Amino acid sequence: MLVVDASALVMVLLHEDGWERVFDLLAAEEPIAPDLLVAEAANALWRRVRAGGRTADEARALMADAMAPITRLVPTAALRERALDLALRRDHPAYECFYVALAMREAIPLLTADRRIGERFAGDANILVLS
Repeated sequence: MLVVDASALVMVLLHEDGWERVFDLLAAEEPIAPDLLVAEAANALWRRVRAGGRTADEARALMADAMAPITRLVPTAALRERALDLALRRDHPAYECFYVALAMREAIPLLTADRRIGERFAGDANILVLS
């Protein structure tokens, strides 16, 4: 099992550089995520449409497929205390801390494409940063 964050999932959805490696990891593991992943994936797709990188119809189709590799979504309410504690201790946006909190709770790695998360939380959880 591993926790997947929105940055890693969006790499696969949009076929960004290195997406095949992420796809293989998701296929080999049982990826889980906080239910926040749904909102973050939708927001990332909206930004792509807004920037002219995708059409609205493409974004809708991608969103329909976005959750397919995720085996379990964990309610953010179950992670709120640990996520807030991490945000306060590490001075980091709280919404990103939900992924770290889940990785800590389950004692499994967090897969991310965000180097800042890897640097900031390396002492708290096993963070796999995609390069």
